[in-house]
Amino acid sequence: MADREDLDEQPRKKLRLTSPSAEDGDTLGRRDSTEQRSNHGSSDPQIDQELKVGINVYVSPDTPGFTGIVKQRYTDFLVNEILPSGQVVHLTDLGTKAKPAQAEKARKTETITASGTAIVQPLSKTSAEQATQGSDQDDTTREPTQKVEPTAKEEKEGMHPSRVRQVAAAEAKDQTVGEVRDAAIAAISVENRSKIEEIFGEKTTKAMLNLYGNIKAKPDRKARDFNALYSDPIDDKQKRTDAHVAVRNVFSSTLETITGDDNVITIKASTPRDRNNHGRGLPQKANAPRAKGKLGWDELGGEHLHFTLYKENKDTMEIMYFIASQLKVQVKTFQFAGTKDRRGVTAQRVSAFRVYGDRISNLNRNLRQAKLGGFEYHPKGLELGDLGGNEFVITLRDCHFPGEANVDASERLGFAHNLVSRAVAHLAQRGFLNYYGLQRFGSFTIGTDVVGMKMLQEDLEGAVDAILSYAPEALTEAQNPDSTANLSTDDKARAEALHIWKSTKKVGPALDKLPRRFQAESAIIKHLGWTDRRNGEQKRSNDFQGALQNIQRNLRLMYVHAYQSLVWNVVAGKRWVTYGDKVVEGDLVIVGEQEAKTAPPAGGAGPEVDDDGEVIIRPTADDSAAAPQDPFTRARALSKEEAESGDFSIFDVVLPLPGYDVIYPPNAIGDFYKEFMGSERGGKLDPHNMRRKWKDASLSGGYRKMLARPGNDLSFEVKQYTRDDEQMVETDLERLEKRKNAGRDPGMLATPEEDVHMENGGAEKKIAVVLKMQLGSSQYATMALRELMKGGAVAYRPDFHGGR
Repeated sequence: MADREDLDEQPRKKLRLTSPSAEDGDTLGRRDSTEQRSNHGSSDPQIDQELKVGINVYVSPDTPGFTGIVKQRYTDFLVNEILPSGQVVHLTDLGTKAKPAQAEKARKTETITASGTAIVQPLSKTSAEQATQGSDQDDTTREPTQKVEPTAKEEKEGMHPSRVRQVAAAEAKDQTVGEVRDAAIAAISVENRSKIEEIFGEKTTKAMLNLYGNIKAKPDRKARDFNALYSDPIDDKQKRTDAHVAVRNVFSSTLETITGDDNVITIKASTPRDRNNHGRGLPQKANAPRAKGKLGWDELGGEHLHFTLYKENKDTMEIMYFIASQLKVQVKTFQFAGTKDRRGVTAQRVSAFRVYGDRISNLNRNLRQAKLGGFEYHPKGLELGDLGGNEFVITLRDCHFPGEANVDASERLGFAHNLVSRAVAHLAQRGFLNYYGLQRFGSFTIGTDVVGMKMLQEDLEGAVDAILSYAPEALTEAQNPDSTANLSTDDKARAEALHIWKSTKKVGPALDKLPRRFQAESAIIKHLGWTDRRNGEQKRSNDFQGALQNIQRNLRLMYVHAYQSLVWNVVAGKRWVTYGDKVVEGDLVIVGEQEAKTAPPAGGAGPEVDDDGEVIIRPTADDSAAAPQDPFTRARALSKEEAESGDFSIFDVVLPLPGYDVIYPPNAIGDFYKEFMGSERGGKLDPHNMRRKWKDASLSGGYRKMLARPGNDLSFEVKQYTRDDEQMVETDLERLEKRKNAGRDPGMLATPEEDVHMENGGAEKKIAVVLKMQLGSSQYATMALRELMKGGAVAYRPDFHGGR
């Protein structure tokens, strides 16, 4: 793991252009009622953002809150995934130290003499390690032309020992390599050349022929010894399929093709084994180190390797793309239950299809700010939502409490403890409104909910314009070399790139400026700016649906889901203001949920028998030949008698997300859905007409509990500290390192407490609150904090040299 001081060497923080920041003055006024804030406005950007997306009421408005800074250091926000079984995911090991299957081969090399005799020589330990490490290096990106091959002598001087055999063979056959290459290329018929050229173009076809000839001339070379080629983007799916088939047939599986996320096809050498087997994937020899096929994976436990991903101040997808690039696999090989916050320390489970554990564990030495461990093979991979929730350990720094000015400094800690204790007790008992948090709606001038609304209005041009919008001040700062504004480099580059596109319609310059992580913007520009080579026309400039479809599906669906979230937030506030925590006629509850609560424990009534007294054997879930009849959650409305019976609580009530496959409450709240969605703010949409011709904009809907509350392990601790970079909690990795160093002399290491006393003897003491809680999946910790602190959670504004 990198030194702590270096962990933020290249931060990629993206600040909101309308950043929810703390004012210098007291922010306890956030506890004002919703009506007061709505009538008189607010000078707090975070409150303005919340009001904009329907977050406007508290469950316990009379309970005092307090202020504190959230995520001042990324170790102030620990998130550990909870499995469906209830187990909390922790990094407890760094995996196996098993060598890759090819490591033993790397420990010896063959030198081919002029007579063809192979002399097998063991390598030194250092050489073997170099050979193994060399296999982990990234391939460099290359243009679709072959570079000039160095001479065998030059190649040998700078080559790892594991390549000596290939170099010796090339020297022995130096006179024939060119002849073999030319003969292989000449063997490709004119008809087949035309077929490839029609798909890839003349330049790429020529490079492919040269690559094919080089492979045929040097059949013993590994795939990584040859340069990869890249086609122009091929957006037509059928044409991409034809391309894969043509390359496989024309080049007899000597070349393999892979389609990337941007529809660019990578053409590279296939492995020697695939070349020899003509791509049929035949079994290895009897002495091969690992069994292939499903049977071989079943012997390990399954085709899916599950492991724990621990990361610090990194995006989940950032780590996934890095691992995929190191293993030379597509990122879709990996699955997980959900992404985790970037600014924090998180642990979650990930699954990889048909990847061996030792290959992934060996990446630990190359990973920065991340570690992998807990490897297990399973028959099934993970899917989105395959989690029971998340456990949070949140440190709130520099906390202040109402009335503290009248409290003596020596009693301040006890005063703070009593106030936090009351707030936590109310949170545990009464819960919080299960709002969708601000991160659901994006961080740009135009929110993701607006994009989704335009998609549902079938104003696809408007949706594209919204995605490609930017704040004018961001462009101004980007064009001002003397700017000192606290805007991220990525935000300024994005604004400049979008300005270039809108003003020139030139794809290349815009994409050169656009940071790679803005995938939606990149996909739209590539599609709209596609140019027909024959006449130079941009024939897709008005194909807005195609541009939106070019965005990755999960990202594309995020927009319409954000609109659903906006409607849900507004309705939830209306429901609470109208009825409070009282269950009323027409409230919706999940079908079967109440019955499940009152059902006797499994196995308590003995075996199930039929009319003849024979025991009924029910198939297990894994034995089922078909999926459940109705995999969707269903809801029903409560009658007046049920609402008044006391059998249902406010924690049973759900509210629908708009869609064509949900029911709406048959009461005033159902009417409010029509009122709000039919308004200007709601997009003038009809909640009972949510089907669209475009499938991705056709919403089936769903249900969400109106209230949520933390699990039973809700706890807190109030601490005093003096140094801003003092760490309050221990991470999983630090626990591992502590166990590793358990045998060392404790006197050799200075404790954080000693450092504080030495460096800050007379410094003013501050108060921190460390909160531990478990929340269900899709519940937002920020919304729980909002209820606990009554809006006093101040979002930390990082500079670009911030610490942990």
